[in-house]
Amino acid sequence: MIIAMLSDIHANIGALEACLAHARAHGAERFIFLGDFVGYGADPTSVVEIVQHYRAEGAVAVKGVLPITSIQARWVISIASTVRKPDFPSS
Repeated sequence: MIIAMLSDIHANIGALEACLAHARAHGAERFIFLGDFVGYGADPTSVVEIVQHYRAEGAVAVKGVLPITSIQARWVISIASTVRKPDFPSS
């Protein structure tokens, strides 16, 4: 099984769509989104909607580390209920 892992999207819808198309063209069956969905780019709403769609179909999404402003918080809040916290092995 091929798993596509994407990170640091930063609200760049064009790059996200290109990476998803590339992954699907190469046989990706599962997707993992590794955070920082919004931040610098111009399309946070579209990016969040795509991540939500993939989560609804079983993709894993984890929170990024980029500090966000109060304006960006509304997009992050909209996916907060779908973001999975990573399971780290206990030491």
